[in-house]
Amino acid sequence: MSKTDIERLIQKLYEGTCNKQELELLFDHFKANPSEEYADVMSLLWENMKELSLPSPAESERIYEKTLAKVKNAQQLPGEKPLPSPLEIVSRRKKWRIGIGIAASLGLLLTLGIWLFDELQAPLITIQTAFAEQQTFTLPDGSTVELNANSSISYRDNWTNKESRIVWLTGEAFFHVTKKQETGQKFCVLTDDLTVEVLGTSFNVNTHHEETKVFLEEGKVKLNFETSSEELFMVPGELVTYSQKTKKTQKLTPKTEEPSSWRDGFVFLENAEFSVILQKINEIYGLKYEVVDQAHLTRKFTIAIPIDNYDTMLSALQEMTGLTVKRTDTQLVIE
Repeated sequence: MSKTDIERLIQKLYEGTCNKQELELLFDHFKANPSEEYADVMSLLWENMKELSLPSPAESERIYEKTLAKVKNAQQLPGEKPLPSPLEIVSRRKKWRIGIGIAASLGLLLTLGIWLFDELQAPLITIQTAFAEQQTFTLPDGSTVELNANSSISYRDNWTNKESRIVWLTGEAFFHVTKKQETGQKFCVLTDDLTVEVLGTSFNVNTHHEETKVFLEEGKVKLNFETSSEELFMVPGELVTYSQKTKKTQKLTPKTEEPSSWRDGFVFLENAEFSVILQKINEIYGLKYEVVDQAHLTRKFTIAIPIDNYDTMLSALQEMTGLTVKRTDTQLVIE
């Protein structure tokens, strides 16, 4: 997960709005990065994790007390603060329930988290693409995902016929969701800005540039926004854009871009401003750009940008715009 993803989950943790899957994702991050010093976050996280359903209340207490005993006997690391006693931990648990955050030992909480998760949780699977790379793969329910360049998706492989199917997306992906008519299970795509909720459909999600764009190709989806209780339903052919930063929602029928055209190996932009074209190239290839004459940014062009062929992209850019494009080590210079 990116730093932005972690910060978003930590913010939701303090707001008390993390769902079960998000709590698990955050805990997995701290398991994999034990050097990060977020003692107060880990303390609150542990309290939230205690609310997850375990085999039974008695079994939950047995696991907790067994863990405390292991921690009490653990060797203190050099320079680390003394580990709190079980009584202090119980006191902290009560205080967290009334909203008072008290920092705890990171070593203690990592011990708790690692021990509990190793026994009870399925591993988190993350698939990531590099710049100019695409991947297509199948999820545990048979749904397929086409992952665009510079993107990542995370999910757990222990999906059942009871709970919603949840994936976390950073970047861009096209989903073909398998319908679950017998169980009516939802399929949810979580981004920084919103949750895309469906039963079975085909749609494109793009989270680049501090906003989320959802294009519905087939079926029907509902969007749930992170910062409000607003719900928005989409019909095929619609594009919705939303950003937590601006709190603005736009619903329209795309005219300058075919949002899922990248699946054929090209991003097709019709009568699009040059600034939009350059932004898309940055998204695909990770290249920054400098435009010598700023007046070019508002000019409009029609172009097909190849996803995985840098040389072809440069040739197309120069041919379709009539501008001179040079590349330095870090960026494109357009004259």
